[in-house]
Amino acid sequence: MRRACAATTDLRAGVARPDPTAVPMSFVHGGMAMAAAGLAMVPLLIHLLNRRRYRDEPWAAMQFILSAVQRTRRRLRTEQWILLAVRTAVMALVGLAVARPYLKPKSALLSVGERRVDRVMVLDDSLSMRACTSTAPSALENARSAISRLLERSAGSGGFALVTASRPARAWFDQPVQDRLAFRQAVESISGTWAASDLHGALEQADAILSRSTAPPEAREVYVFSDFCERDLQAPPGAGESPLAPVVNASRIVLIRSTSDSRPNRAVTDLRVVGQPALLNGAAEIRAEVTNFSTHEMAAATLSLHVAGREVGRKGIGSLAGGGKATVEFHIALTPGAVHVIEAMLNRSDDDWLPDDDRRCLAIDVPARCRVLLVETRTAHGRSDHSLFYYQLALGGIDSAPTSGSPFDVTQVEAVQFRDVVLKDYDVVAVVDWAALQPGDLERLRRFVTLGGGLIAFCGGEEGVPAAALNGILPVRLLDVYQAPTAAPPPTLMLADPRHPVLGDFAGQQRNILGRAHVTAWRRIQPEANEPRLDRVIDTSSGDPVLLTAEVGAGRIALWLTSADMSWTNFPAKPDYLPLMMNLTGFVAGDRNSGRNVLVGEALSGRVSLAESGRIEFTLPDKTRQRAEPDRDEWGGRWNLRDTAEPGVYEWTRGAMRDAYCVNVDTAESDLRRADSRRVAQAFGDRAICVDSSEPAALAGETGVREWGWMLAVILLLAATIESLLGRLFGGAR
Repeated sequence: MRRACAATTDLRAGVARPDPTAVPMSFVHGGMAMAAAGLAMVPLLIHLLNRRRYRDEPWAAMQFILSAVQRTRRRLRTEQWILLAVRTAVMALVGLAVARPYLKPKSALLSVGERRVDRVMVLDDSLSMRACTSTAPSALENARSAISRLLERSAGSGGFALVTASRPARAWFDQPVQDRLAFRQAVESISGTWAASDLHGALEQADAILSRSTAPPEAREVYVFSDFCERDLQAPPGAGESPLAPVVNASRIVLIRSTSDSRPNRAVTDLRVVGQPALLNGAAEIRAEVTNFSTHEMAAATLSLHVAGREVGRKGIGSLAGGGKATVEFHIALTPGAVHVIEAMLNRSDDDWLPDDDRRCLAIDVPARCRVLLVETRTAHGRSDHSLFYYQLALGGIDSAPTSGSPFDVTQVEAVQFRDVVLKDYDVVAVVDWAALQPGDLERLRRFVTLGGGLIAFCGGEEGVPAAALNGILPVRLLDVYQAPTAAPPPTLMLADPRHPVLGDFAGQQRNILGRAHVTAWRRIQPEANEPRLDRVIDTSSGDPVLLTAEVGAGRIALWLTSADMSWTNFPAKPDYLPLMMNLTGFVAGDRNSGRNVLVGEALSGRVSLAESGRIEFTLPDKTRQRAEPDRDEWGGRWNLRDTAEPGVYEWTRGAMRDAYCVNVDTAESDLRRADSRRVAQAFGDRAICVDSSEPAALAGETGVREWGWMLAVILLLAATIESLLGRLFGGAR
């Protein structure tokens, strides 16, 4: 049943009701209509100018022909007026034909002229349009059938253009084309994608196509074929408050719903590893989330977990209420020093319309060790008088060789040796002796962090910190050192944000868990404007921060504002110091897996040696092979793989080396619940009408615009022929 999207919309015309007093005719090129009036005056001006050439000049022979002229003057004047009228009409018709007049809606002469409408079909071919069952066709199939029916019923000489709305939106034609066979073949070739929808970008493309249309402004239309879910009405990043791009060049927007009212769906919406397996010798907690996107309860299901294609666990999920979620946890062991592919799969259900989101994969790189570089004034293994002794002890690398089973590989260098260190060989750099570093060393550290490295900056202690020199590398401005009053008990340490990943071992404990540790001095800071956001991890009981983290470029920085040793705080002697420093180092080392797991359509990238960057060849989920694009930066070679149109595992091997990446569907497409018609109407404006997918063919002939361009061209040809015949006839008679 047809539903009006706005009370002021005329369903038959598809545009706002015209003003009864408005002129029923207009021109595609209004300026040429004025030119037509000027051209019509040209023959008259020539006639008048030719008359001015005559002058009276009496001479004797005139008396012999005077009587003959008087007999033929009336006939000649009639012939001249006829020729002048025909020539004036020819010139006016030239201008009018170029101006292309057309009749507006509600005109009494709509049966005269040629029907002309240019239509842009926006076809949503995103993942949600593929949803179907064994007995019900998909919304994409309904939409293609509706386009075929509309094409068959469309009369006139209007053109068609096609825009697909899966991200990124694609225009199949630059402007409306008259070749309906080519348009039909383009529609039939669309089989749907796994990408998310981008109606905003598709409407921008449609508006650009209509801006190049040669049809009258009242004869330009946009047809949108979609399931119109709630996510389609959310504004994309950078689009402001409007969820959909404004279509200013269309006189009418027809919205065709291609789905039934109910499409139940259950999906695996999240799969992640909790904690850092590298710090636990490969022990990992895998957490999967299952969401019921239906409006009613769905029956119980089973979720299985697979590692490298082998099932390692299976758990049941009870019935879920509409909109409900369930979290399932698995505890598995992953071998350090390898990349593992984990997959969570839901068993197939007959009432699940979209099986493509019942599976989710995750690539996890579990490094054998986290490589840490300590930069201090002097290196003294096993001595507690050097600044980073307690930090190194917490990482298990106090001996000349790392402790057996420690997830960290610790290397010490003096500040004067720092310039000879190859920073890309390390994951984290911890610095305490800032005064001994040169400006070139600080610039190398800044680039190291920007490109993905981790930096732990110990900014307190007796050595002193050159605050001015560090303002270019740290996301804060270092101020003076604050000494706590000696007359009162020293401030203690408190958790500033218990949800921070560094404080994972302290979850569920009281905020004063660190209350047994006190601090007597710390450095105060001033956040810089336009710098990255700072996350406070630990504060003093007086409210000043002691530990902060920030993301800078692709890397992370941690600021420890009291001493690294026992000179300003007794925290290194407390049991909580060891797990905190291990977690902090692992956090600053970065998430090795964020770039390994992307959504459909997002590019994959990685770093290899410069010689190998051009030889990376991936095996795609469909078992085809594709070579990655080589690239380079200041650290060496990189590769990019932009074609990630299909979800699944993307892997490449070279000898014994294997690397894997995962591409998943966007879970926003899993929500198949239709948006409310009122909200859809508000999003598209008062020029839109809403119809069912079975109705658009009936709207194909509803336009009220008739163009006279071709008819005027024929009349112009006839007038020019008549003028030539009359000129010859009248000239021959004379």
